[in-house]
Amino acid sequence: MKQTSVGTSISRRTFVRLAGLAVGAGAASAWEVTSPPAVIAGTQKISARLAHFFPTTTPFHTAALRLAELAAQKSGGVFDIQVFPAGQLGDDKAQFEQVRLGGVQMAIGSSGILAQTVSAYDIFEAPYLFDDDQHFARVIRSPIRVELSERLIKAAGVRTPALGFGGFRNVFTKKKVAGIADLKGLRIRTPEIPVYVETFKALGASPTPLPYLEVYLALQQGTIDGAENPLSSGTDQKWPEVAKFVALTHHQATGQSFQVNERWYQGLSPDYRKAIDESCLESSEYLGKLMVERDAKFESVLTQAGVTITAMDLEPFRKAVADIPKKFEAKWGAGLYEKIRGLK
Repeated sequence: MKQTSVGTSISRRTFVRLAGLAVGAGAASAWEVTSPPAVIAGTQKISARLAHFFPTTTPFHTAALRLAELAAQKSGGVFDIQVFPAGQLGDDKAQFEQVRLGGVQMAIGSSGILAQTVSAYDIFEAPYLFDDDQHFARVIRSPIRVELSERLIKAAGVRTPALGFGGFRNVFTKKKVAGIADLKGLRIRTPEIPVYVETFKALGASPTPLPYLEVYLALQQGTIDGAENPLSSGTDQKWPEVAKFVALTHHQATGQSFQVNERWYQGLSPDYRKAIDESCLESSEYLGKLMVERDAKFESVLTQAGVTITAMDLEPFRKAVADIPKKFEAKWGAGLYEKIRGLK
């Protein structure tokens, strides 16, 4: 297992070559044509690239290193997975494209990026879908995750042996929010994703989509009244310097995806495929554990920084967003929301 700091030039050359092949592939599925030759099973070293766009100080990077270590252990040292962190091989979208085309064998990215190919993945952004990290973990090991993975394989040649829990999202504000009524009319920054926007409309706020890196200045200047994110992510962006209140709304879980190029995967022996599957699942559950611990730690960090943290009665929040699954059922698939809720 290696963590590497190789630049993006190699990836870009590979990506351009593979993209060119995809253009010439005509009606054939791009992944079937452009993925690298299958890996012959045996005892030789099998090298692979694992990309992610998260800083090396985060649990996501720790989970990526754990995945590489587990794969090496479970394969008797055959797998040599090189980790490319912090966007060295591109952002969320670029990573997925490189995994799809085979220039990169594996990546850890958002679950939302998969929704651009299989719309049902968007359900992981649904409000109050998960009760806790263990609920999320049960979904990861359920037929629901397997079915979604099969659909992604058919559509793009990418499988998801695991999904990852990235923490619950909460609201950072410039004035105290003690309950749902206090959100009324507040300009809350959200990602420009329909389910986020609809969630905060239902909660009575005025959702304000804004680029992530512009949030600090917007809070400082009063262009917005608040923003939502996991505690650790908001703190990493220094929001507590300009937003001294946090409401523990736990309104959405942040989903991550473990992506594997399908042709590369199918070129492995059954034992090595099993090693990859188990390594992804175990490292995703490790990520969930790290995120729970990190968010608990950041409550203390925020308090020490002079931030007032307020626990919410979540029942009024849940009632306010109860109709949102109906609005998105056509996109997510009939009954999928209820199936996931049933695993709580």
